[in-house]
This record gives sequence, structure tokens and C-alpha cells, in this order.
Amino acid sequence: MFEYQNDSFKRNCIGTELKFAVLPHRCHLSNRLLWLKFAYRQMAMYSGPGDVIYDERWYNKHEFLIAKLKEQV
Repeated sequence: MFEYQNDSFKRNCIGTELKFAVLPHRCHLSNRLLWLKFAYRQMAMYSGPGDVIYDERWYNKHEFLIAKLKEQV
């Protein structure tokens, strides 16, 4: 489920922010539901010959910090 080394999302990441998840999202690490709580959102931007594509991943606040310490995110 989670790629460690060859992750194009990680290479194209433009920012990470702690946001309040008003709409339901799934945690990228644990697949848990994130809804009406604070969670980390990472945005990536892919540019090609056409339009620019934005992608986002949501993470549980505590799981993101643990993964960040393990250098997985």
C-alpha cells in the first residue's frame, strides 16, 4: 500500500499542512476514516504537456508524525 523509495508523490510534494477534515477522507497509511478531526494533508503537483494535476494524500495526525520520524513520509 505504501511505497518507500520510488514514490513520485514524495518527489513532487509541494507542501504539508495540518487541516481540519470537514469532508470524509481516508488515511493513506492505515486506511482509517478521517472526518471532523485534525489531519495532515500533503499536496503534490504534476506538470506535463497538458494541464497541471494536483493530488493529495491525507494522514492521521499521530500516524503521520510516527511515519515522519521513521522517514517514510
